[in-house]
Amino acid sequence: MNFQEAEDLDGVRFSWNTFPTNTFDASNLVLPIGSLYTPLFKKKDLNIIDNQNPIVCSNSNCQSILNKYTHFDHNSLSWICSICLSRNFLPKNYFANSSADNNNINLNDFDQILTSSTIEYKLPNKTSKFPSNIYLFAIDLALNADQNDLEEFESLKSSILSSINYLSEDSIIGLITFGKNINIYQLSDLNIIKNFSFNGDKFYSKSQIQEKLGILPEDLRSHSKKYNIGSNYFQKISTYNFVFEKIINNLKLDVWPIKKNERKLRSTGNCLNIIKNLLISCFPQTNVQILLFLSGPADYGLGKITTPNRKDTLRSNNDIINGNKNFHKESKTFYNNIAKEIAYQGYTLNLFIGSYDQIGLFEMSKLLNLTSGSCIFSDSFKTSIFKNSLIKFFESHSLINNNNNDNDNDNDIDIDNNNNEITNIGFNGSLQIKTSVPLKINGLIGNAISLNSMENSNPNLRVDLSKKKNFSNSNISDLEIGIGKTNSWKLCNVSSSSTYAIYFEINKDALTQTRTQMVYIQYTFHYQHLDGQYRLRVTTIQRPIYKLSTYKNFFLENFDEEAAVILISRLISFKKFNSKNNDFEKNENGIKYIDEMLIDLIRKFNFIDINTNTLLLPGTFLSFPGFTYNLRRSFLLNSFNYSPDELTYYNHLLLSENVDNSLVMIQPVLLSYGQDTLDKDQNNFDNIKTEAVLLDSLSIKSNRILFLDTFFEILVFHGANIAALNSYLQREPDKFLEKYGNQFKENFDKFLKSPNEDIKDILVERFPLPRFISCKEGDSQSRFLISKLSPTNAYKDGGFRGEEVHLLTDDLSLQSYFAILVEKALTNDSKKS
Repeated sequence: MNFQEAEDLDGVRFSWNTFPTNTFDASNLVLPIGSLYTPLFKKKDLNIIDNQNPIVCSNSNCQSILNKYTHFDHNSLSWICSICLSRNFLPKNYFANSSADNNNINLNDFDQILTSSTIEYKLPNKTSKFPSNIYLFAIDLALNADQNDLEEFESLKSSILSSINYLSEDSIIGLITFGKNINIYQLSDLNIIKNFSFNGDKFYSKSQIQEKLGILPEDLRSHSKKYNIGSNYFQKISTYNFVFEKIINNLKLDVWPIKKNERKLRSTGNCLNIIKNLLISCFPQTNVQILLFLSGPADYGLGKITTPNRKDTLRSNNDIINGNKNFHKESKTFYNNIAKEIAYQGYTLNLFIGSYDQIGLFEMSKLLNLTSGSCIFSDSFKTSIFKNSLIKFFESHSLINNNNNDNDNDNDIDIDNNNNEITNIGFNGSLQIKTSVPLKINGLIGNAISLNSMENSNPNLRVDLSKKKNFSNSNISDLEIGIGKTNSWKLCNVSSSSTYAIYFEINKDALTQTRTQMVYIQYTFHYQHLDGQYRLRVTTIQRPIYKLSTYKNFFLENFDEEAAVILISRLISFKKFNSKNNDFEKNENGIKYIDEMLIDLIRKFNFIDINTNTLLLPGTFLSFPGFTYNLRRSFLLNSFNYSPDELTYYNHLLLSENVDNSLVMIQPVLLSYGQDTLDKDQNNFDNIKTEAVLLDSLSIKSNRILFLDTFFEILVFHGANIAALNSYLQREPDKFLEKYGNQFKENFDKFLKSPNEDIKDILVERFPLPRFISCKEGDSQSRFLISKLSPTNAYKDGGFRGEEVHLLTDDLSLQSYFAILVEKALTNDSKKS
């Protein structure tokens, strides 16, 4: 099976593309049974049914949607549901030629339903009473009043004003600023700047905010008239753009006096509480994008993670594990509660960070994860990473492609932001998964929240699980993995790369309840499109079910090693960042879990050549041990030199991205640009060779340029000879030209720019933009490359090998890791025999 083609067809990849018949066989597979689902994947030939409701199974305990795998009888116009095997009949006059009746359909659309595994419905008469493009800007004013911070603040204001040009004219905007106090600005007055100020150290309830701002409570609002609630604070950008720009240009840094050696007072927690209550008062149960710009940690009011005194350092990883810091648990609980409330409403919190210091992202992690928000993590608001990432963020939220991009790049790489492809994005969505009898759902791991925990969920978004009886409960497992005990989740914000891991288990009663040799899974994703219309995307998948002992080779042939390692990494991530008793915070537990799982896999599938005591892997498993080796060394299980905020940021992206991007995070890509010799007489740099090379220290050669992509960083590394030539060219250009000639110089310049095209391709597609690092052999920046390589030629291996770099490290090489795996697997075998 070609797994990439299957993903391009439906946006779904499974770890095991063949399912076992019983729980015993499932346990012998060792690795988790699950899928990676990308709801809004870019499908080339997506069939869209306009102004049409889907046909739903009449079984109230099922209600799956008509699909290509249902058995349809053209004579009786009936169909048998592939999920519950119930017989259903089409509505009367279903094929009538009447555009006024949304239950009618033309034959061409009906043929698409019966032949396509993925269908999208544009639902009739389904529009929100609120606009779909509401943006609330929350700007941190607590920067120091020195020259550097003043330039930082001016750069931030300039970036915000430039970015709003990408918003559509009907976009609704609001503005809040915060420092020691929180200010909500009125946008309705064209002449005078007005704002309401709130104490940053005081908790405000929703009724208190409504009373102070003059917003009528819900029970006093007339439903016979259409009130524009909150119109003083939220206005269309087309009409009040001038007011917004005027306020931004006149913003000043917080002038509240502070003592020497103290941080500026920053009431981030109370600001978020006020934002929550303001939005619930004005725009309940709709899509709102909250844009929070932060330049430092919360140190005042609720949710603070430290004190204003600079002597009180911010928490480290060990502090969090051991519970050494005073504010950690309280602030995390505070932000978690806010995250749940705004996720229930369908709001999305996006964080834009410009700070060398930590800002409390670890404590605020649920605000991103539950609301599916974006995060730009940069050292300063003046960097090209921040500026260009902010532009890409607004481009993705615009139906109109704006080509007026002013690139500001610090790294001499031309970034082309003029991506003509409109990004597919959905808001305020929900995902429901239905399975046939052989399968149960353990849970989902991704940026989502369970719909079962929502008290006032929209009945149009999903089937009410509380009304389901036998069937719905039978496909939900008692064993919870990730967000479990449900088959429905709310997804506040979904992009074309947003991917969710769903875990399954085999129903122990499957063989007695079904005779089919296929497993059927239906993903139904309901969301609001950028144009404001509600849509429903339905993907139905079938996979075979066989007995493991009889069809063992068939299982091996249909194993997707890339999907498997990502399912494992998400499982480790969830346990590490969501453990109540912190028993998985220690990296050693995760490493032990991976090693024991891999040893058990090798032993049960007999992946060892007894004669040579080496791994003997089938084609579909060739890269899997290498993936697990790099996973052990990744940020998930090696937190050395990472702050808690950095780990949270990396983890958030791992939970957000698709298979290809997640795989790069786990196992970076290394490309080589090189020549066989640097001798002028033999080679004139006119035949540059580009190839993918092993992520190994052996790949470092003096006559190579290496390009490393870790998703978070992109790095260009010059070997010793290349660096020496380049240095000579920069220092003595005339002597270089005299010695080597003009043709050699031109070819060498072209050779130095070899990675640029690959870098541009990455920068066009990737969000947020990665950090760019340029280094050469032997300098301090080269550590970013060395830390990702398998140390095959480390000092303990016995010395130099030709021109290879000799590494000083105690890390295991990939070859040593394989040898230990085989040894442990053989030891386990001997103990069991």
